Amino acid sequence: MLTVENLAVFYGDAQALDAVSLEVEEGAIVAIVGANGAGKTSLIRTIAGMHRPRRGRIRFGAFRSRSIVARACRRNASTSRSASGST
Repeated sequence: MLTVENLAVFYGDAQALDAVSLEVEEGAIVAIVGANGAGKTSLIRTIAGMHRPRRGRIRFGAFRSRSIVARACRRNASTSRSASGST
């Protein structure tokens, strides 16, 4: 299970995410949707270990190590870009 607890992400002084929490069961297929600038990419990059959160925890199963969580997420995640003009 992937667990994200109270995640806050900043780029300089600009806050991208605040108090994000979620649980994803093993084998689940999840879509993260939202308007431009809503923080979708920031969330994925932070879970994948590409950006360090200012606050919060990310766990993959029993592991909290950033490197273990990041490796597991990169192995099991994919992204899709929306086409111009799509909703």
